[in-house]
Amino acid sequence: MLNPKKSQSIHVSVVIPLYNKAETIVKTLQSVLSQTCLADEIIVVDDGSDDDGVVRIERNFGNKVHVIKQHNAGVAAARNRGVKEAKGEYIAFLDADDLWLPHYLEEIHKLIMLYPKSGLFGTRYQYIDDDNQYSNPKIRSESDYSLFDNNEMEEGILSSYFSVVSKGDLPFTASTVTMKKTLLEELNGFPEGEKMGEDQDLWARAALNTTIAYSPRVLGFYNRTANNRACNSMPPKSECPFSKRLYDYAKHLDNKKLSNDIIDYTATHIRFLAAQNIIAGQYATAKQLLDDPRCARNVVKKTRLSLLLLKEKIIHFIFKSVKIQIQ
Repeated sequence: MLNPKKSQSIHVSVVIPLYNKAETIVKTLQSVLSQTCLADEIIVVDDGSDDDGVVRIERNFGNKVHVIKQHNAGVAAARNRGVKEAKGEYIAFLDADDLWLPHYLEEIHKLIMLYPKSGLFGTRYQYIDDDNQYSNPKIRSESDYSLFDNNEMEEGILSSYFSVVSKGDLPFTASTVTMKKTLLEELNGFPEGEKMGEDQDLWARAALNTTIAYSPRVLGFYNRTANNRACNSMPPKSECPFSKRLYDYAKHLDNKKLSNDIIDYTATHIRFLAAQNIIAGQYATAKQLLDDPRCARNVVKKTRLSLLLLKEKIIHFIFKSVKIQIQ
């Protein structure tokens, strides 16, 4: 059990960016207020919403939630504003359509007490898809049994962040991460003005500057239902800025293993964008992405995507030909 006397010295502020999520924000906030270990403050930064999300917050929670309003500037700017206004020494991030299980903050408190020198604390999560279907992210490590390298570090410290993210999904999401406010300030927070990957940028810079304390317990849910999949219909057509910066950084590293892990991570990102463009029917863009030499670092995965691209192009051609004949 958590020692209440020790936990009193840990002050956590929750920061939630809000943009047109009126249908989900109340449930999200209820998951925060249902924690076994309550947050010291809850900040919602309304990023220029034009729905009634703020009205619902005020009606259901009153002064339990501090709402900050700003003109629309993007999720990174909203999170940064929340961090700036927060009084806690630790910042727990949560998106306005995601959820925590009741023991999330209690687990974060435990990690902080066990690993006080770490700057980032995260937990495992699950996806929520359409029809309330739950699924597990594909989190992989060098070991088949553990995310932790017990030969190098004690259990609970993520041994190689870039090795993990180069092989599969992120071990945590923006809704299952808590960071020291001082580290956030040192790293200048989330990069603003970037449409995708601003969270991955910050996690990567944190991984290069601190240790990551991690719990493999599933304590959060990431909502990726149809309404939240704008990236599927309009995916980026080129490598995101965070990946380009990491690639440039990795090319000049003396640590070859770290360099290779980071470059493999950027290759994973490019293959992900290629897959999204295939789904969206942007076949020329997908091919251009797959032609990046980094994709060939994993021949099997590149081949699978290339075959998927060919299959989708053939299906599209047949469908188009049949449609023309019918007309």
